[in-house]
Amino acid sequence: MTLSDQASAAQDVAALSVIAAAGVAAGGLLYNAHLDLIKGAGLAAGTLTATTSYFKPGETSAALLDATEQLICVRRAAEPYQSTFNHNAEAIEIVATAIQNVRLNLRKKLSRSLPDYKSLVASLRQTLAEQPATEEAYLDRVEDLNILRTAVAVCLLASG
Repeated sequence: MTLSDQASAAQDVAALSVIAAAGVAAGGLLYNAHLDLIKGAGLAAGTLTATTSYFKPGETSAALLDATEQLICVRRAAEPYQSTFNHNAEAIEIVATAIQNVRLNLRKKLSRSLPDYKSLVASLRQTLAEQPATEEAYLDRVEDLNILRTAVAVCLLASG
């Protein structure tokens, strides 16, 4: 359960980091920051996303919780027989095999494939390509954001 909590916390940290990188990029666009800052924030967000895709902390947390539930179930199943079969080799083997099966199934669920370098670089490159490349493109995006702000403000005023 502790490992599941750690995996869940890691997912939260990764999500907050991506949100922060997006905030830096948006702030950079809004306040006319140098394009390298905006691209750097995009690269950071892309890298964090790729890292999270590899480690899959949400799936890891769920797998760890499933294994915990299975181990609790094995303990509860064995508990009534503890005094009767305390030193019985067959009873010990039944419980030990169940525990090993839980551990093996958990390892299978946590197995990860090495990311493909070429695909990863292409994905990160695409992230950078989506950033404005020139001052003119940057100004166009700011203009688009101003249009978007106006449209959103009209929606909010109309509904309120």
